[in-house]
Amino acid sequence: MIGQVKTLPGFIRGIWTTDGTTGLSFQLYADEDVARQLVDNATVPPGSSVEFRSARMFAVVRDTAGPA
Repeated sequence: MIGQVKTLPGFIRGIWTTDGTTGLSFQLYADEDVARQLVDNATVPPGSSVEFRSARMFAVVRDTAGPA
């Protein structure tokens, strides 16, 4: 799934997290219109090992990163 996401138009960065039971991903796209289309049509491939629950879109208001 991560390999597929990396090929989407405007993809900048993705973060996939888990607490051991539930996963949550954050994906950043260069274009708001592309991001909106992805949210509106979000699914997982048949036979995927993950369960899709929802997709929401948020605006980035600040961004920072620590040392690499």
